[in-house]
This record gives sequence, C-alpha cells and structure tokens, in this order.
Amino acid sequence: MKRALLFFSIVMMLLPGMQIVAQNTDEPISLVDSTARDLDDAMLADLNAYIEDAVERYGVIGASVAVVQHGHVIYTNGFGTTELNGDRPVDSETLFMTGSITKSMTSLVLATEVDEGLLTWDTPVTDVLPMFALSDPAVTPQIRVRDLLNMTSGVAPYDMVSLLNDFTPVDMMHYVAGIPLLAPPGEQWNYSSLMVSLGGLATAKASGEANDDLLENTYFDLVQQRVFDPLSMTASTFDFDSALAEENHAASHSIDIFTGETVTVPINLERFAGSVAPAGAVWSNAEDMARYLAMQQTRGLAPDGSHIVSEENLLATQSVEFAYPDGNRAYGMAWAIDDYHGLKHVGHGGVTLGQVSYLAFLPDADLGVVVLTNHFLALLDFRYAVTEYVYELAFDLEHTADARHYGAYEEALGFFAQAADRFPVRPVTADEAADYVGTYEPGVSVTYDDAGELLLQTAFDEPIHFLAVDGEAGAFFGTGAMSLTTLRFEVDSNGQIAALLSTFIDDVQGTPPARLEKIDAT
Repeated sequence: MKRALLFFSIVMMLLPGMQIVAQNTDEPISLVDSTARDLDDAMLADLNAYIEDAVERYGVIGASVAVVQHGHVIYTNGFGTTELNGDRPVDSETLFMTGSITKSMTSLVLATEVDEGLLTWDTPVTDVLPMFALSDPAVTPQIRVRDLLNMTSGVAPYDMVSLLNDFTPVDMMHYVAGIPLLAPPGEQWNYSSLMVSLGGLATAKASGEANDDLLENTYFDLVQQRVFDPLSMTASTFDFDSALAEENHAASHSIDIFTGETVTVPINLERFAGSVAPAGAVWSNAEDMARYLAMQQTRGLAPDGSHIVSEENLLATQSVEFAYPDGNRAYGMAWAIDDYHGLKHVGHGGVTLGQVSYLAFLPDADLGVVVLTNHFLALLDFRYAVTEYVYELAFDLEHTADARHYGAYEEALGFFAQAADRFPVRPVTADEAADYVGTYEPGVSVTYDDAGELLLQTAFDEPIHFLAVDGEAGAFFGTGAMSLTTLRFEVDSNGQIAALLSTFIDDVQGTPPARLEKIDAT
C-alpha cells in the first residue's frame, strides 16, 4: 500500500502538528517584550465577521468559539448549524465532543492527587495499578505516572483498536500488555490514548477504589467532583446517551475523499471515544470550556477564587516533558507546547471521527481561545486559523495566518480530489475475501457482504465498510465517512494472516498500524 502511505504523508505535511508554530518570515516577529491589547467590542466584532466568513470558506458545518482574556470569558458565539442541511443554529451552549482535550482533565485530576500526597509524578505505575504490565517485563517497572501522560512510554499507538472494542478497565490493561514497544521509555514520542486512559484508571485507584471493574466509574466521579463541579461546567459530561438526549448537540461530519462530498458520520461509531474515556470522551460546550480555559490561564483558580489545584502541579502539566527533534515543539503531560513569535504557547486539540476541537492559550499574554466544530475538515487548519486571528488582533499584527492555513486547506483538498485516480477502488470479490474473513485479536471479526464489501465489525453495532484498492492485493479503503481509514492484510511464511488497521495518524508518526492477528475463520 505504498501509494496510500505516500498520499497520507503528503497530506500530513500540509498540516500543522497539534499546535501552532509561528512560521518564519523574512523579518521574524518577536512578541517577547510586547503587551497584548485588551480586546474591545470593535475587535470582537472583527473576529465575529472573520469567523462567519471562515466557516463558509473552510467548509465547516458548525462551530462554537470562546475567547478568554485575563481569566475572564470575553466572547462566546456559535456559527453555522448543528448538522448538515439542518436548520438549528450552533450557539455557545451547543454540545460538541471535545476529543483529546479530555486528556488534560485527566492530567488535572492527577495533579490534584499529587497535591494530596496520594502519589507523585514519579511514582511507578505498578505501585498504583498492580495489574499494569507492558510487553517487556523489564520495562514495566520503569514506567512512572508522568509517562502515562507524556507519550514517552515507548508503547506503539494502537488507538484504532478503540473503534473495535468497548474496553473494560481490566480488558484495557490486558490489551496494553500485548502492544509492542517501539523504543525505551523517554526516548521516543508515540501518541497513545490507551496509555492516557490508564492514567485515568490510576486516578481512581489512587483515590482508594479497590474494585478494578469500577475504576472507570470512579474516574468519572473524580472529574465531576474535581473539575466539572468547582468550575460550574454544568453541561459537560462523559455520558454519550445523555449528550445525544440534549436537543442542542452537534452531529458529526467528515469528507468522503472519493467523492469530495461532506457526509454524516454514523453517530454510533463516535462511541469509540468511550473505550478510551479518560483520553477523549467529554462532551462540552463553549461556555463550559471557556471556564476550564480560564482556570488553566489563572493557574488553578475556580470562579469563586479558590484553588482547585496547586499552581506548582498545574504548571508541571504544562512544562516540557519531551522536545521534538525539530526544536520548535514539545509535549508536557497532556499538553502540547510550542512558540508563538517568542511567547510560550500551550494547548491541545481533539479529533473524533467527525468533530474537531482546540483549546490553546498564551500564558504570558493572559489570552486563550476555544474552538469546537462538527466537521473533520476543521482539522485542515480552521481551528488554527481562528486561534491565530485572535492573537493577531490582540497584538495588532497583520492578518497573515489565515492565508497560510487556508493554503494548506486548499492543497489538502486538492489531494483528496485526486484520491479516486491515485487509489481506484472497486467491489471486493468473494474469492479475494475468502482468506480474510474470520475472527481477529482482540476478538473482532471481518465479514463479507453481497454488496462487494469487507465489513470490519465494531463494538458499537456499526461496521466499517471497505472496498478493494484496484491493483494492490490485500489493500482496502474505507467508504463514506470512513474513507480515510485503511485496512491491509499480510500473510507470513507460515500462512498466518494479520490485519493492519491504520489512519493518517499512523503514517504521520511513522509508526506501525494496529496489528490484529487472525485467530480463526468464520
């Protein structure tokens, strides 16, 4: 599937990482000795007009945006609609999936437990979770609590498996114990929602929960008590069905790269986030997330002026744990860290199958932004463009960021438009499907239907449909909203078959896809 790997690598070269990195210009700008202007009504009106235009240009169905300055929420608004061809407008109370921004909440709860002396950042994970194990027994005792959050455990990023299994806490620990290690601890950054999820389970265990089967529920209670309640985040929830029961919630959308059309993501597929809940399952709105951002910006202050976490341990989460080789970006404990014209920039994105979010701030400028959207296309720079527009307003800079981000967006769409030519897909024949149909570890099945598709069954009553890539044996592309998903099959010298499930994330990180070994035929 070399053409697929090349395509996704090219596309991801167009995308910023998880953060904004201010681009070099002929005359580099330094804001080190600059003071951000207070955003007034005229500036916010300018921002409003910009976002209205950007939502249309970037093909985003709906978005909700908040701005926080000096610890105060100074702007919230919604744009577009909650669903494709719908008539309900997005507002500041529309519920969205926040995705991986949830990771910072897990980090926050752990920080409060460090405050209480229940553990330290350097406590071995086995001291908190005795069941914890990695595929190399010699490495297991080396993993500290901080390593669950900073992505340097060495564990391969097999997060795609969360689409296939609704893990119990015990199941998750068993599965992680079988994932291959790509590097010794601390030497390589590999994004892993599974590891952060174990961090969530560690919060529950540290709090005194003795029943391993109840660790996730106890974690939910801890986030409610230590984050949602003190910050008055009354709309925020981990409960997927509760969120859907709210009329004012966003539907999920993505792009079918073979048609170029926006399509609705089957909502049940979004339930995958619950499999790794401490890493990505919070539903929230711009109002609540603005209060969360204000707390981060004010170093732990709740609206009533009390500290929900010590400044020391909150700042520890926002400090560099791993620096990328390019020297421009780093990662802390569930926070990405980089540079905006000489100023420290902290934030994190969130991506589900059809919703994209971003929360970021400039600590030294007392300024931050929340962007919530209901379209995967927002990954192609809309969220960064909006954030940088706010920064440019505050520092009275020329508005140059949008041109850069929109250029990346258009170039990526150009590659999508060529997808049908690059990777012609066709129906799967019964003969070629015969070898692949069966059950694979960890207990998932591949089936074949009369429509000429391979179906990868998920844990959420919604299979992923695949068509064959013409001319490439054993290679398949997802259809519709899942068209950015690839499935390959390998056969070793002993005839053992393995399914390799991946997304563009696997390719951009240069790491292997999730490997599913076939265990029997169906």
